[in-house]
Amino acid sequence: MFFINIDKTIIVFLSLLVGFAAGVVVPLEIGVIEGYKSGEDVAQTVLETYQKSNPSAELDILSVDEINDLYRIRLSTGGAEGTYQTVYATKDGNKISQEVLDLGEINTLIDNRIDFLDCLRQNDVRIFGAIEAEDPEVAQASILQIQILGGTEYLDNVYVDCSGRKEECAEEGISNLPSLVYQGEIFHGVTQYEWFEENVGCTI
Repeated sequence: MFFINIDKTIIVFLSLLVGFAAGVVVPLEIGVIEGYKSGEDVAQTVLETYQKSNPSAELDILSVDEINDLYRIRLSTGGAEGTYQTVYATKDGNKISQEVLDLGEINTLIDNRIDFLDCLRQNDVRIFGAIEAEDPEVAQASILQIQILGGTEYLDNVYVDCSGRKEECAEEGISNLPSLVYQGEIFHGVTQYEWFEENVGCTI
């Protein structure tokens, strides 16, 4: 999630209502104001902005509460009963977003992934792929395997890319890519996370 500042000029709004993608930041048609506003005032500005973007929509403010330094505003969307849109707004009323990310949770996820890869490393799990292979199926499968592992970071001594290193990988007994080597046995194909948990005991 990110915020953008609001200019004093009028901004054309496109697809503000329920269909706009999660995490997209929407500027409000107001000038920069010093100090905080009440939650009710900010919510009213958000409501009016959404209604302006979609005049036919039946919207209403369901609730406003404080989440740290933000207001959490719930708007009814006129759909099925109980359907609402959640918007987070800064207390000066200048910036909004649909999503707030918790840094503590993000860091926990990163630490868990590092521990998972350390577990694979300690158990001598090695994964071979070739993201730049001439065969597009091999390249796509190798990319998928890396995505399952959580990306390209922290893969030292776990993932081996065989792009341009066919002979070296062949010496390891690797004839198909991607492949996984564990306890002297070679497993061909993309390995899912559940396999690591069930067979190696490494979890996230």
